Amino acid sequence: MKTNFRIIIVAALLLVAIGYLFAQTNSNHATARIPAQDANVVAPPAPAPTPTPVLVAAPSPTPIPTPNPAPLPIPSPVPTPSPVAAPALNPVLEQKPIATPQPVAPAEDDFGGVRVYGGLGFNYYQLSENLNTSDATYRSMMTPSYHLGVDLDISKKTALELEYKDTTVRFNNSSVGANSGNGHWQTLSLQVATAIDTISDFLSRVMGDSLEFRLLFGFEAHKMPVALFNNSNQSEVKNLNLIDAEVGGRAIYFFNPKTKLTVFERLQYPIAVSPDDAGASMTARPNLLFDGSIGVDRRIKKDAWLGIYWFGQYNSFNFSYTDSQTNANGSFSAFFSTVELRLTLDF
Repeated sequence: MKTNFRIIIVAALLLVAIGYLFAQTNSNHATARIPAQDANVVAPPAPAPTPTPVLVAAPSPTPIPTPNPAPLPIPSPVPTPSPVAAPALNPVLEQKPIATPQPVAPAEDDFGGVRVYGGLGFNYYQLSENLNTSDATYRSMMTPSYHLGVDLDISKKTALELEYKDTTVRFNNSSVGANSGNGHWQTLSLQVATAIDTISDFLSRVMGDSLEFRLLFGFEAHKMPVALFNNSNQSEVKNLNLIDAEVGGRAIYFFNPKTKLTVFERLQYPIAVSPDDAGASMTARPNLLFDGSIGVDRRIKKDAWLGIYWFGQYNSFNFSYTDSQTNANGSFSAFFSTVELRLTLDF
């Protein structure tokens, strides 16, 4: 760049010097040749030293290439869906979920905490005996019957349940001229209620989340009264002690958040049998033992349910019983059925 300026300066000085020399020459001959000076002397040399060829020939400083606004490349437009294709996409993009009826799920607090319940009602009892000492059938309708229980949830799927029942029964032997007597059929059970994922998933597909199913297993102790005739042909109430292992299932169906139906069934098998009297002995071979229940509850407050329930228990044995006054053997079947009003509190 400095070289270019030097060339321009030298050229300018040369032009000034040449012009000065011509000026001196013209000054010495001005009087004699003024007309010729304008046409032939001064005018012809003037175009030669004009700065225009020098400026054109002299390169300008190296230009920094700058983008020309005019030829800037125009970016290609982003392809957009055509108006014709848009309606096909809009139903998918703007589609709102279709409202479908949702199953009635139990409230969250129905699965957690502690439940305490109590029932009060009446019962029907029937005992049929086929013994070497007598064949007899006893029936009675008695009140009251008591039912108490506590359920403790140890996880969302599993609960520990304790239950006690007391049912009053009567043995009426007036038709045969023998003495009558009363007794109490008492049961105490401890069981685990747990949800099985495979069963729960199947029932959810069939019934929805309104149905809760639990597998039941545990133990139940019975103090069961029977009427046996002794050697004096008098009827005596004897208590048999049983400890049963039991397994079954329970289903709870919620019609709505305030109404539910509960159904359960359990099969039982005695693992220990003994007489209540210290001096007696007995053996027993079970035929069939089971119990079950059905009931409807209505929520009366946030943590309180009021319901009506039916409960039934059936025991059938072949057995023998011996003490100092009685020697009986044969078979018997006992059944009791209770209807109760039950209050359940959730904590």
